Amino acid sequence: MKFSIGSKKVKLTAYLLEILEPFSIEDGEWTMKIRLKDETCDDLKCFVSHQLLCNLIGMTPDEAMAIRKSSNFAKRKEGTERIKTLDVQLQRLDLIFEIEFFAANRATPRIIGLETLSDALQLC
Repeated sequence: MKFSIGSKKVKLTAYLLEILEPFSIEDGEWTMKIRLKDETCDDLKCFVSHQLLCNLIGMTPDEAMAIRKSSNFAKRKEGTERIKTLDVQLQRLDLIFEIEFFAANRATPRIIGLETLSDALQLC
């Protein structure tokens, strides 16, 4: 990417090493930063895109805030469980991450897509 203009999307089979910045809401969007490892790199720091996080947990930050403020205990418990499953989903060992790298590596790469190996190979 050193001599590229714009961004380049790449699919990598990798796994989560650690969560650098935990899942939270910042400026009205979900945000999270993780560190990945694959066969070529031991330390790939990436942001997880807001849209991908919305898809993984099935709710927007506004919906999450409404659930948090709800007096319905079952609704609050459901929201909490969705968020807890995010860590479990990201720790799977059969994931293919679609990552957007930016020109000259000046911006932190961003994970914009995620699928399992069986989905990619259309086994299920």
